[in-house]
Amino acid sequence: MRFFVVAVVVVLAGCKKPAPVVDAGVVVKKCSTFAACSAECDRGLAESCATAAVRAFAGLGTTRDLATGWALEAKGCELGHLPSCARLGLATSADAGMSSATALRRATDGLPARCAANDGEACDYAHRLGLDGGFGRRAVELFSGSCDAGVAESCNRLGVALFDAEWSAADALAGSAALQRACDLGLAGACATLGLHTLQGRGVELDEPKGRALLKRAGQLSADAGAL
Repeated sequence: MRFFVVAVVVVLAGCKKPAPVVDAGVVVKKCSTFAACSAECDRGLAESCATAAVRAFAGLGTTRDLATGWALEAKGCELGHLPSCARLGLATSADAGMSSATALRRATDGLPARCAANDGEACDYAHRLGLDGGFGRRAVELFSGSCDAGVAESCNRLGVALFDAEWSAADALAGSAALQRACDLGLAGACATLGLHTLQGRGVELDEPKGRALLKRAGQLSADAGAL
């Protein structure tokens, strides 16, 4: 079993509702607890299934349960949440409840059109799946726009991608700025990532006191999220 989703659980601790940021493809308002996300999933809201899955993988507001997490991702995919399909295709599990081939086919068939409709997450996953069409470049544009609009998750994703050269050439300066904005907006994963980079001097000036402070903030934010 490979834990592709678990590696990014802190980044996505929330569910999306129907009011998107204009031309960004990222939704601002989110459900805030595992119970609320699961209830929305039961009512057929695919993106809420995906975020309930993230919370199940991470044990945020519920017992950590991989089988439940994969089942929620599979339900999200079945309801049309293509990033869930992509994650299932990239990281399969006996608990997923859907074959990787089926999930991957749904993702590859649908992601390009969603990206063309300004869905940044769709562009991101189309690029991760190796599809042709300049999806990485479009992901940078869309996540940058939604980060500027104050969406913490978008700032975090942008920062990680810029540090690791996922979509284009590495840009540690811009990546650290995006991660700092996400941290300032209250995203624990961004604080932790930037804290580790700062402690190691990776792409940023080595600053142990600042790095430790960022990791402390990450711990506080994670503890608050875990109580939900």
